[in-house]
Amino acid sequence: MKTLIILKGLVKSEKKRWVEREGLSDFFLDIDIIRKLYSNPELITPFKSILTKSFGDTVYSEFMRILIIKLSKGGLVVIDPETESLKTLENLALIFGYTVFYVVLGIPQDYMTKPKLYSLSYYPQKRKDELKREVVNFMNLEFTDKNTITRYKEIETYWEKKCKGENYFKVGKKSKPVLHISDIHSNYSMYKNLPSPDRYSLRIFHGDYIDGPEEGGSRKMIDEVLWGEQIPGTIWIEGNHELRLRKQLGIIMLSAGGKNKEVRDLLKKSLPEDYMKTTFREFSNIPPDQAKEYLIKLNEVLKLFAIIETGKIVYICTHSGLKYVEQISPKFIGSVIYGNRDMNRVDKEFSIHTKNTNYWSVHAHCKYYGDWMTHKFRNVVNLDP
Repeated sequence: MKTLIILKGLVKSEKKRWVEREGLSDFFLDIDIIRKLYSNPELITPFKSILTKSFGDTVYSEFMRILIIKLSKGGLVVIDPETESLKTLENLALIFGYTVFYVVLGIPQDYMTKPKLYSLSYYPQKRKDELKREVVNFMNLEFTDKNTITRYKEIETYWEKKCKGENYFKVGKKSKPVLHISDIHSNYSMYKNLPSPDRYSLRIFHGDYIDGPEEGGSRKMIDEVLWGEQIPGTIWIEGNHELRLRKQLGIIMLSAGGKNKEVRDLLKKSLPEDYMKTTFREFSNIPPDQAKEYLIKLNEVLKLFAIIETGKIVYICTHSGLKYVEQISPKFIGSVIYGNRDMNRVDKEFSIHTKNTNYWSVHAHCKYYGDWMTHKFRNVVNLDP
């Protein structure tokens, strides 16, 4: 459900109008805002056509840095990439587990006859031949094999259908029990000693498979999750520590051909030092093509949530909990796996919002958050050991 919407078109104002019409302004990463933040005085005077390479490089670097931060949070992102390569954006979507949707906006009929109407304040006014070339280049873009939409509602419909088939499970009163396992953190030997899966109707792993004390255990656990026997009824939920692995695999994948150095550097800078000294070494020998296979498999296997219906009770299973049921949506889904939050507050909010309902939150992620308890708040189960 991680969703990246890429706006394609020749007219900036048309893209902004689409964002406003769909009510997505809060999710829009607008490069114009970055330009204004980094602009020199001469760029906001009558001499607006003055641009320097260093200014453009600074704006681009900041745009990519903020984009990576937003993708790291897992929520909905809407962007106007302007001249950014679609391949770079699609690679970032793969790294962070996003599905890309394109909005392709048409070309106004008076685009070439009224260039002033569509010129940008920070670029010199374009000549007619430049406009013609721009139109031809845009028309030659291929979107036939991509997810193209016209309204945001289409995304909600897409995920609703997909999640009903992959994230929802029913367990009868006479069914075998459900086993919940949280925060294995590299303890592969412990995982191998779990009870037989035949004893349970479902086995739900609540994320954080890496970063722990068992040497080599992180690699063994990930290989088990991705390439081991796919036992029916086993559900793997993504945890916040898997984000570190995604970034490392992304760095390796993008190193092929020596391209995307700036993006690779940004990803590397965001990795914590403790990860670099431990888990990083276990995956450092993976070649670029295999790193891509790992990322594809991570996106296929890991779920952001699982919903279990048993009788009249609905259990929402996540890694780090949620404040309200509406967070299970393409806009806010990232908050159920990422972020160091006050878990007492999160659980309390959920308990208040679900008062007199049949919803329960079942999550992990709380070991280091103070006075956690398994049943501290009504309608909340904290699994962290």
